[in-house]
Amino acid sequence: MTLTVTVRHHPDERVWYVHESEVPGLHAEAPTLDALVAVIGDLAPELAAANLPSADSESNAGIAVRQSL
Repeated sequence: MTLTVTVRHHPDERVWYVHESEVPGLHAEAPTLDALVAVIGDLAPELAAANLPSADSESNAGIAVRQSL
């Protein structure tokens, strides 16, 4: 299973943030896109395993991060 996370950049605040996520409970922001992707990579597998019955193991869920304009 692959779960999609959509991220956006807020230029005035100079921050990247999770705009939409198929991972319940995933809310994050970071100063750079690379940093946000790293945070998502740390948090998303655990959140998916805890909140999605079909993702009962961290190894079951793949995370796809896409940028939204």
